[in-house]
Amino acid sequence: MSTRRPMPPPLEMPKPGFGRRTPPALFPPIMGLFGVGLGWRAASEAFGIAPAIADLILGATSVLFLFTLAAYLAKPLRRPAAFMEDLRVLPGRAGLSAASLCVMLFAAVVAPYASGLATGLALLAFGIHVALVVAIVMTLIGGPEEGRVVTPVFHLSFVGFIIGGVAANALGHPEIARWLLWSMLVPAGLIWGFSARQLLTRVPPAPLRPLLAIHLAPASLFTIVAAGAGLTRTGLCVQRVGGRDPCGPAGRGQMAYGCGVLSALGGVHLSAGRVRRSTCDLVAGARGAGHRGRRGAGCRHPDRARYCTAHFQAVAGRKTGGKDQRCRGLGLLFSPKA
Repeated sequence: MSTRRPMPPPLEMPKPGFGRRTPPALFPPIMGLFGVGLGWRAASEAFGIAPAIADLILGATSVLFLFTLAAYLAKPLRRPAAFMEDLRVLPGRAGLSAASLCVMLFAAVVAPYASGLATGLALLAFGIHVALVVAIVMTLIGGPEEGRVVTPVFHLSFVGFIIGGVAANALGHPEIARWLLWSMLVPAGLIWGFSARQLLTRVPPAPLRPLLAIHLAPASLFTIVAAGAGLTRTGLCVQRVGGRDPCGPAGRGQMAYGCGVLSALGGVHLSAGRVRRSTCDLVAGARGAGHRGRRGAGCRHPDRARYCTAHFQAVAGRKTGGKDQRCRGLGLLFSPKA
């Protein structure tokens, strides 16, 4: 009688090394956290808030960014082809664009402490983003035709240079910020126009609807850069034009939130886009309207005080008023007399 052969040992998959599975989609939320910290820094200067809150947020975000960047670079350093593979898909292009832009924001963070290091980081980030845009264009040209459709993620790639204006203002170079502001208006306008045309002809699929919130980021950044470069009227005009229609190509809240089960990527990008918008509006209201005090109490002119009050009601809302209070704030903010 033959004996039964013993079973082979179970197959054990080797554990992946450090960073081999790090997705580039981690960088957009970190980009939003940088915006929160820089917004608190501007608020501390305008409203007299303790700068410790801004330092805490920016310090923690900087450590998180450096760790995430090291974890991601471990993947293309082992296998360089992984970089081009990430560029072939929409989440990869968005994440890598946000990664290079985070370096610009990191330069703005360290500018008050080490201007030389911040200048080097800003130049490095600018060069990296230029090379990344070239790689993205080559990938889109060589890829399928469906991948060339204009999406809100194009703002991160082709209009993201405007974040260099934030770093330029922090380093005391407003002329560079002005140049970036005027030059980035052209690609941003083209992307807005193509996106508006797409919304008029067809409804985007449910997983892509939260990405529409990214359309708000360029207008908010234009406001911040213009205000920091001394173009206060230009910043206010861009802010009004960019946010005049809350249910336009950047909004459509029912379509964005009522689309059933959202993908994880869409939720991450939506949260990052909304954080950037609220932060940028806070900075624009503080710098552009000449606000000194809370809810417009310290403004010299009644119109500016009314604008500041409406601004904070529209962005944050009061706990007692809720949604109705925010709607009244939006009405005041976008009215001709505001």
